[in-house]
Amino acid sequence: MEKRVRRTANCSENKDCISELPDEILVCILSRLTLREAVVTSVLSRRWEYLWASIYTLDFDHKKTSGKITLTRSIKLNTPELTEIERPRYVNWVNRVLEQHRGPTIDQFRVWFDLDNGYARDINRWIMFAMQKRVQRLEIHLSGFRLSDHQHSTRYTFPDQLLLRRGCFKSLKDLTLRQVNVSWEVVDYFLANCPNLERLFVHQSNHLKQLSVVGSSLPLKHLGVYFCTRLKSIKICDTNLVSFKYVGPRIRLLVNNAPLLVDVSITERMYSNLMLRQFSSCFSQLQILTLSKEHVQDKIKLRLFTGLMNLKKLVLEIGAEDDESLLLFTPLVEACPYLQIFVFKIMWTSPLNKKRRVIKAVKCPHYHLKVVEIGGYYCGSSDFELAMYFIDNATILEKIIIDPRYQCHWHSISRIEIKEEQELEQTRRHRARQQLESKVRPRVKLEIL
Repeated sequence: MEKRVRRTANCSENKDCISELPDEILVCILSRLTLREAVVTSVLSRRWEYLWASIYTLDFDHKKTSGKITLTRSIKLNTPELTEIERPRYVNWVNRVLEQHRGPTIDQFRVWFDLDNGYARDINRWIMFAMQKRVQRLEIHLSGFRLSDHQHSTRYTFPDQLLLRRGCFKSLKDLTLRQVNVSWEVVDYFLANCPNLERLFVHQSNHLKQLSVVGSSLPLKHLGVYFCTRLKSIKICDTNLVSFKYVGPRIRLLVNNAPLLVDVSITERMYSNLMLRQFSSCFSQLQILTLSKEHVQDKIKLRLFTGLMNLKKLVLEIGAEDDESLLLFTPLVEACPYLQIFVFKIMWTSPLNKKRRVIKAVKCPHYHLKVVEIGGYYCGSSDFELAMYFIDNATILEKIIIDPRYQCHWHSISRIEIKEEQELEQTRRHRARQQLESKVRPRVKLEIL
């Protein structure tokens, strides 16, 4: 005990106990900081000068570093004001860091900036650097903020020649490609030649036309495909897939023998029940199901929802107009007898300009439902009667979450002034509390975001 006290006292006198730690621990600590914060530590002392250069997390997120990139003037992020002046600065910054990096391996490599195919040579070099460092998590996020971003011909394309260096991708566990054109041949290569690849997410690729995940030997556990507008088909057969998420146009989908699949999310701009039917063989094992529909009128066929005996969480994202009744979706909840969490996000596409009588739903007890969340709560008849349905029927309800913020994903909100919308949200928060506070039972927590 005396030795411990003496050591603590000495440590207090020196006032630099952290520098007594071995380099491996210090690098581990620095790797948890942002890249900018880690580099700043180089001025502490001669020992710290190059410690940051061995960190195993390289996250080049423009949101975290924009203050250093835009050296001469401040610009507004997420707008076309990110001009060609900023792009070379970002590229030079990444190149300087990679030239100084000394660590033998990296766990995560992430690029996030507005870059097009004009910087392909640099992007290719970055990917090869990550592969040579046996990266485990690779994310290339080339989100465009230019007005001309819809000119898909300028988008960076993942080159086939990077795949010729065999063995470089064996450590890869997690791959995310956002606004990167990638062909099905490249995706198929990753699936066949990355023995540790468990997570694959492809966003906004205009070259991806088909995708096949076939074979029980594949390690892939999580698959996400988002806004690949030219995609025609996805085949999932004899796999160990745990989660599958799809956002995009109607496609041909084949799902067969996926015994571990428990989390499914489907968002179709042109909704059909055909994709949902493909998962019917998996319904008995599903634990999480997310469905998005652009319009309330696009009815989901209730007869498809049979056998959801293990579903614990159901998420619905629905586009609605005026003050349409949302009670027509309650039978989906009734089809899930052991449901514990229900999330309903209402994406209003027009003002609530109709007033009508509140409909009282039929009595239908839910004996396992504990948490209900309603997003896009506008305090109209539709969302109020939906909230009352769960307050009246969820017998062991613990919490009801009301989120009055705008939920719309499919329609632009650029015409809504931010200040005006914030004021409306505050008004809706106050009104929602007035509507519901006296209705919930004493043991139920009412949480208004």
